[in-house]
Amino acid sequence: MKKYLIIISVIAMLLCFTSAMAAPVDTYEVESATSTLVITGNIDGFAEGNQYRIVVFGKDKAFDADAKYNDAKIAEDIIFMSQIAADENGGYTARVGMADRESGFYVVRINGSDAIKFYYATKTDKSMYLRDVRNICTSGDEDAVTKLVTLLDLNDGDSTLINYFMIADKYVTTVNSETLADILRDAIKEDPLLASSEDKFVAAVTKAAHIAALNEDEIQISELFSALTLDADYVKVYNEKLTDKAKKSVVTDSYKGKGYNAKEAEAAFNEAVAYAYINNLSTWADAKYFVEELGEDFDIDVAKFNKLSSSAKSDLYDYMTDKAPKTSVKAFADAVDDEIDELKSSSGASSGGGGGGGGFSSGSTGGFAPVAPEVEVEYFSDMAGCEWAKESVDTLYEKGIVSGVGDGKFAPDKAVTREEMLAMLIRAYGVSTEGVPNASFADVPESSWFAPYVAAGYAKGYVNGISATEFGAGANVTRQDASVMAYNVATAFGKNFTEAAADFTDNAEISEYAKKAVYALKGTGVINGKGEGSFAPKAGCTRAEAAIIIYNLIK
Repeated sequence: MKKYLIIISVIAMLLCFTSAMAAPVDTYEVESATSTLVITGNIDGFAEGNQYRIVVFGKDKAFDADAKYNDAKIAEDIIFMSQIAADENGGYTARVGMADRESGFYVVRINGSDAIKFYYATKTDKSMYLRDVRNICTSGDEDAVTKLVTLLDLNDGDSTLINYFMIADKYVTTVNSETLADILRDAIKEDPLLASSEDKFVAAVTKAAHIAALNEDEIQISELFSALTLDADYVKVYNEKLTDKAKKSVVTDSYKGKGYNAKEAEAAFNEAVAYAYINNLSTWADAKYFVEELGEDFDIDVAKFNKLSSSAKSDLYDYMTDKAPKTSVKAFADAVDDEIDELKSSSGASSGGGGGGGGFSSGSTGGFAPVAPEVEVEYFSDMAGCEWAKESVDTLYEKGIVSGVGDGKFAPDKAVTREEMLAMLIRAYGVSTEGVPNASFADVPESSWFAPYVAAGYAKGYVNGISATEFGAGANVTRQDASVMAYNVATAFGKNFTEAAADFTDNAEISEYAKKAVYALKGTGVINGKGEGSFAPKAGCTRAEAAIIIYNLIK
């Protein structure tokens, strides 16, 4: 009698004991191979060793507060009862065999409260369901999609699909049922094995739902990167080269309303990304990247492009950003290829001597007009002694990234201020300064010429202030801080760096926050030392040195 009372009290505790609970069940699933229900969870405040009291009721059964749970009642209503000690994280995992159970709803009760109600489907019922799906998808019937919609039953709150396979993905129930069914039908018709096992089928349904959401502009395509087979080069462009607005346009402009199936969605990705990219070209670095990295995919003669002179390439970049038609990627690429031909003809044309054994006597032109020597443009008169920086300065000047100081002078040895360095970098990469709230630095008045650059640079994380309230406007930028700014901006625009060994002779003088940037720029050939293996990190960065850094980053 005493033993019986103890058992009754334990049962009462398992069924009725209540405690404050928060998310007592985190996950639950039925393992398809073993038909085992696996439940995990964690109650806030539980420590290792605390007891979880878990009860699983049989098919269509539930806790009855008025009932007496004697042996017969327990055998009739309950299929699992246990106390499980919390693990080191205060959580638990319970495993309940379901292989001998019937298809239907089951209730799990934890610490005296109903936690979940789930549907268990037998392997036989699932196999019959998958057979029906496979037959519909491979039948070729004109009304196959309609039949599949009925079978999926997604418009019903008690969906057979959701119940049988415990699909938790939100898009399965939020996208249009016909769209999902159409995409799923195409996939299974092409590969019937997708409906041969539970795992493959659930993956196919989830993928179809995500593609349907893409067609309905309810999801970013980046959420499908792991599900679709996409070109890595274009995934890189999407991730590293497109603004958030441009990423949105990939879906809105190129997918919305198209009704793509999986294969069509994959095929459309490259063109969609390229179209978003060309419509957001803002710097010649962007234009250069398109030709060099994507040009061959759109029949641009990259070999001919590589033979253009630096000035001809600059003209091409201007054409690409400002004048080339952008109604489609093909129209853009064809126009760029034509422009390369024209630039090559105008800048690289030359004629050789005639044939037939004829020759030129000394000083004779043989009927050919002499070619006038190319005259080097002198933008600035004070570059003597800084010839090493002339190409960088001239190119950046042509692109409007740097300017002179007046009277035809550049002042290459003059120190660059923090705001000047940031402004040059932002202009070089075409970063928009419009609509960015002014940074709250006391030394950056809203009326100052550099306020928009500081605001944009600070908002995007390219630069910090020298304190919480000051940017350091007017202070000369050090070589190490110029490197950090350059590294931050270039990294944000997808440039890959190869970090060099930390071998500057004054490495100990480089601040820890700057070492990664300094040696990344060194390893990629953007910067060099100051002589005898030193870097001079705390020395001021000159205008010539700044031009070299920016030119080497974006050339």
